[in-house]
Amino acid sequence: MATSATTPAGRTTLAVATGPADVPGWVRRWCRRSGRPVSAAPGPGDQSAAVTGGAALLVTRGRTEQPTSPVVVAAVRDLPADRPVLAAAAEAAGYLGGTVLAVHAVPLSFGERSVGLGEAVRHGLRLLDEAVDTLTRRGIPVEVRLVRRWPHEVVGEDLGEDLGAGLLVLGSARRDPLRPFGPVARSALSHAPCPVLVVPRPL
Repeated sequence: MATSATTPAGRTTLAVATGPADVPGWVRRWCRRSGRPVSAAPGPGDQSAAVTGGAALLVTRGRTEQPTSPVVVAAVRDLPADRPVLAAAAEAAGYLGGTVLAVHAVPLSFGERSVGLGEAVRHGLRLLDEAVDTLTRRGIPVEVRLVRRWPHEVVGEDLGEDLGAGLLVLGSARRDPLRPFGPVARSALSHAPCPVLVVPRPL
């Protein structure tokens, strides 16, 4: 169980939802390489406490082997709030020797004739352009995709399979001990076909 969200150097603790198993070896190697502290958060209470305490939460979905796909999907809702998401995705892609696919969802609530649809699309494209700039400065290959889906579907099972994701990275909704996960995170944790990393957003 995580007892401290950050180290003196500011590296966010990675709490791993392991269930009855130990933290997988590939996760320990990743954390050693990045200098990130790692701990187990086996139960729902431990997981919630880790997220509300500012730790990142990795749900391996019972898998102990390293992801075979090097595609790290970063769900980008807004910037600069999601800069930690991009940083974590870049770190993971660097370890896996892979690429980052930054995805932004334009909600289906914007109908095809909606007055706000054009601006929502332009906003999404600006976010993805900024994501490309951020990640290429880190030396990480990056692709982008703008999708017309509800935001929680970006990390849902169907889209996760379509993208060939080895890891999904998204931001937490809030630091509320009673509701630490928003609908997007809950959808990812329940339905994503690959490991999911939930990263704390700035307060």
